[in-house]
Amino acid sequence: MLLKLGQGFIGFVFLASAAVYGQATDSNLTGTVSDASGAIVAGAVLRARNGATAAQYTARTNSNGVYRINNIPAGQYSITASAQGFGTATLQNLEVVLNQTATVNISLQVAG
Repeated sequence: MLLKLGQGFIGFVFLASAAVYGQATDSNLTGTVSDASGAIVAGAVLRARNGATAAQYTARTNSNGVYRINNIPAGQYSITASAQGFGTATLQNLEVVLNQTATVNISLQVAG
């Protein structure tokens, strides 16, 4: 941007955004929750727990059984899914890689 003050030019002002010039520090996690027959499970709750920091991130599946957790730090996670009428499923030692979207599909068993 060129600034003008009075009769002379002050100079150039460069605006830099951290989003443009910064380094990525996070990742995304997505997937589908279904039952044993392959039918989608809407409204399932997912909890992703970072093994190194114990930070937890949650999401809920949409009407298509899809969940998405954005902007989580890279690292090893355990993911737990649960829904009314179903048992709980937990997947351990899932590696989430920096600046990538990991896809983790989970199947739930009907509760007896």
